[in-house]
Amino acid sequence: MEIRVTGEGGLLLAGDDDFTSFAVAVEANARCRAADALRPIARLDGESNAWIDPEQLRGLAPRAGHPEWEKGFSAMVAYAERKGWVDANGAIRAHIVEREPVVAQMPPVAVDDFKQAMRNLAGGVAIVATGADSGRRGMTVTAVTSVSAEPPCLLVCVNRSAEAHDVIVANGRFSVNLLDVDHKELALRFAGQDGTKGASRFDEGRWGTGALDLPVLEDALCAIECELMASHVVGSHSMFVGSIVGVDSRAGEPLVNFQGRLQTLEAA
Repeated sequence: MEIRVTGEGGLLLAGDDDFTSFAVAVEANARCRAADALRPIARLDGESNAWIDPEQLRGLAPRAGHPEWEKGFSAMVAYAERKGWVDANGAIRAHIVEREPVVAQMPPVAVDDFKQAMRNLAGGVAIVATGADSGRRGMTVTAVTSVSAEPPCLLVCVNRSAEAHDVIVANGRFSVNLLDVDHKELALRFAGQDGTKGASRFDEGRWGTGALDLPVLEDALCAIECELMASHVVGSHSMFVGSIVGVDSRAGEPLVNFQGRLQTLEAA
């Protein structure tokens, strides 16, 4: 089993059903990106070793949760414990090795072409929030989607450079607040358009505190409280999967992002 740091700064899990070895493989063209790519899931120990959070590792494994995979994974962790390769917090030690980059069959499209294509994908606008008091952080997102009804969970994509990103990882919980058309100015504020940062963004809007001690927007179309159950790093973003533990919905008209503009569903 290898956690591979790709040349684009993403993370992939190769050989996820091979429990006889465990390593972090950094592609030769990704050395300068390796530390940033690994930060959400690992603690680096010099240049030779990384201590991997097992729950974050599960977030990279497509078959995590399947009985056979879990059996093999548990056996691997037990072996590592006997060898002294598991620390007091349960993190698993992995050697860092270098690999030749995987050659893609075709190069990806240009970034500008990608962005132009995604402008045609209409999406509901939400504010993702976490933390308490002066530690509150939040950001406007459109990359939110349902994942499963059993158990109820959703996925949200957060840029790893966003100030809310590391706070979500540290807290292990977040809220997703689906916005009404009347929240356009609030959406722009949490997108950084007015220059505010940190907890000061919450000075505007009807913000309350949910059951998980999270910021929730009291007049949102729906305020959803989540516990972080998995994360997966892809390029510049982390995909956070949240187990939904609370919802509070009301009637209204959604705010929609389409062609680079925040507008009503009818206009979009």
